Amino acid sequence: YEKMENSNHEQRILQIGSDAKPIRITIDYSTIDNLNLGITQQQKDYLISIMETSKLFFQRLLKVYPFTGNNIFPKPQQKLCFDVEIPQKDKTVGVANSDLHLYVIYSNEKNGQYASAIYCAMANQGISRPIFGRVKFNLYYMQKFQEDAQNFENYLEITIHEILHIIGFSGNAIQSWIDPKTKKPYEKSQLKNIQIKKTYRQQETILLATENVVKVTRKYFNCPTAEGMQIENQGNPGSIGAHWERSIIYNEMMTGGVVTVDRVLSIFTIAVLKDTGFYPEVNENMSDDIFWGKGKGCDFLEYVCQSQTQYPEFAKKTKDFQCSFEFEGYGHAKSDQYLDGCTIIYPSFDQLCSNPNSINDKFKKIQESEKLSNYSTNSKCFQSTASIASSVINNETNLRCHQFKCSSDASQITIIFPDIQHEVLCEIEEQGQKKDIDESGIKAKGQITCPQDYIRFCNYTPICANFCSEKGFCVRGQCFCQSGYGGVDCSIQCSGAVHNQTCLGNLSCPSDLFLNPDNTCKSDCPQGFFGMAGQCEPCNSNCSRCTGPSANECTKCFFLTLLQENQCVEKCNEKFGYQPNFDLGKCESEMSRTCKGNCETCEKQNSPLCYTCKTGFFFYQGDKSCLSKCPLGFIEQQKAQECQELSVGCLQQIDFNTCILCDSAKGYILDTEKKCTLCKQNCISCNPNDATECLVCEGIKLKNYDGSCVDACFNNTFYSDNSEKCEKCYYVDFQTKACTQCSSKYTNCQSCDDFSCKRCNHGYQLDITQTYCEQTTLGKCSYGCESCSQQGECIYCYEGYYIRLIAFIFGNVILELLL
Repeated sequence: YEKMENSNHEQRILQIGSDAKPIRITIDYSTIDNLNLGITQQQKDYLISIMETSKLFFQRLLKVYPFTGNNIFPKPQQKLCFDVEIPQKDKTVGVANSDLHLYVIYSNEKNGQYASAIYCAMANQGISRPIFGRVKFNLYYMQKFQEDAQNFENYLEITIHEILHIIGFSGNAIQSWIDPKTKKPYEKSQLKNIQIKKTYRQQETILLATENVVKVTRKYFNCPTAEGMQIENQGNPGSIGAHWERSIIYNEMMTGGVVTVDRVLSIFTIAVLKDTGFYPEVNENMSDDIFWGKGKGCDFLEYVCQSQTQYPEFAKKTKDFQCSFEFEGYGHAKSDQYLDGCTIIYPSFDQLCSNPNSINDKFKKIQESEKLSNYSTNSKCFQSTASIASSVINNETNLRCHQFKCSSDASQITIIFPDIQHEVLCEIEEQGQKKDIDESGIKAKGQITCPQDYIRFCNYTPICANFCSEKGFCVRGQCFCQSGYGGVDCSIQCSGAVHNQTCLGNLSCPSDLFLNPDNTCKSDCPQGFFGMAGQCEPCNSNCSRCTGPSANECTKCFFLTLLQENQCVEKCNEKFGYQPNFDLGKCESEMSRTCKGNCETCEKQNSPLCYTCKTGFFFYQGDKSCLSKCPLGFIEQQKAQECQELSVGCLQQIDFNTCILCDSAKGYILDTEKKCTLCKQNCISCNPNDATECLVCEGIKLKNYDGSCVDACFNNTFYSDNSEKCEKCYYVDFQTKACTQCSSKYTNCQSCDDFSCKRCNHGYQLDITQTYCEQTTLGKCSYGCESCSQQGECIYCYEGYYIRLIAFIFGNVILELLL
């Protein structure tokens, strides 16, 4: 790239790579130093670490068609990227090895946003997608400097959220999204079709109605009539229209504002990224599961907390502490500006069971220890009055954070008390029941209530150990570590692989083990990868899980697809007996080869209902039988070995494209292409609404004014080059049979025959004998009348008007008035 880096904008030849590659994000940190607002080196390093980890995330998430040259800012005259001065070199030489270039700045505002981001340039080559943007952090809220990994995780989620705005999820970017039908940006007239206005909960709300978003919304909420996904309808202008509606998908990455619980990038945001049309591949394996409102139906989508149904997502009407929806913590019922008036359990940071650093106060730590509370990434909120046997504290609340473990089938939940080396087992039949923690009373006292719904309690996205130690990001409980770090929590500094907590010094794992994304050696690979030659390699982009790199080696599929014979398909092949099992995410078949009749395969054992036929027989869909000869109206399709319905109007057919006998009783005739048509003889194509009007005639035949096809224009007609058909003459000379102008026989006459004028030119009218045209003398004719008598009676109307008679009954006499 040496030559390209030293070239100028005019000399640059823009090219796009033909193969999709992971997006290359470059970041300009010099803008941080240029601000001179008092940032410390520690703060700067913190921002850089967040940005570099975010970059790692997006490189796993997105593929683009890369620039083969430098990424040059496309508008040389533009000075600012929103509020950042664009370096001149970025507008001339450009940025090497870059598909997206970001400028980073900061502020220190007490009442400002946590962070913000915006794109400032779109590509002017290949796919027009965002290629330059700006990210701004607010140091006032970045109360780090406690080595709190959860705090880092929170800001990482905020940063990923902001970069998602840059790469396409924003109100301003929608008009640049690619219409899948035209392969071009949406026309303004089409935007109303993907941004539908509705009123929900007394609020005007925009529904995002792009293809994948609609499919995901319908399936996720189990609402087949959903027109789209609701966009935020409350908050400040920066929130409205650019985020998901908080009340229906509370902890999704792209809802507005900040939440204390873990935010997840879900299938909804994956769908948006696909629907932008900017990215040839969006890795769905980088999404986490989300459960808010899942499967609750159209009622939840429309009414949320205003429904007659009390959904567990929303708080009960009580002043007591309650566990949050996913049991991450506990707190009081609260609302915020994005919740459409709904109240939820909103744990504060010191009430999060999942954060090991929730409790910092020394005295409170002692209290929590006496209550046998345990704060960890493997802890959740329980109804509990647990305490050590010797405790004398008063229980101000009946909620505790305890470690737990679910069985694989969610039939058992084990509550773990590591401080006293004790466990309590909740069986499936004990849902909602209270149990003594220690029946002997030697180690502990109090009771714990087994969760009310084991499936909901155990169906969660695991949190990574130590939140990946500020050296990576977490997806589905798996750390993806930065280069130079490894371990299940990315805490081990190591340039090679980590095995049994030991740095091996190289990236080779022992035999039968595979190098995972956390740079550890394990016996298997996480979702989205398969093991090969000691490495975890990515699956094909169609597969969620797989055994190899191709599209026919899938073992599990994504949210909108189903597994059929090791391939992921949008729809099961029902022709071959496959039926969808949406719960298992696959196509199932009871197909058998032990069949009745002439079936090769059938629906089930000894069934006469066929899927495929034996050689020499043809599948007939009507009764799912196999026939030696197809019934009337069908033809034997040899290659597909099936009965194919004859084309419209055909009675006998040689093959699907060639008919030899048409249904003449219904007006069909055989055209020159051996197809049946309702068109007139010698007509190849006719008006679909009027078969008598030919549009294209066969061979050298001419279109006639009456819609037929003729060899030559008849008498009284002539061929018009303008209309490309035979038109009627103005006048026919009966002696010469020639077409002549009527005005040559009748002065100022426009239409005539051999005996009289039929229509005069404008400003003239027929005399009483209708043999000549005389100038109109009594003023203008009535409105719509082109020619009238001297008495004002209309003789001829303009096109679109007609002479109307109105009758009145006067006594016993009917009077007619000519209008």
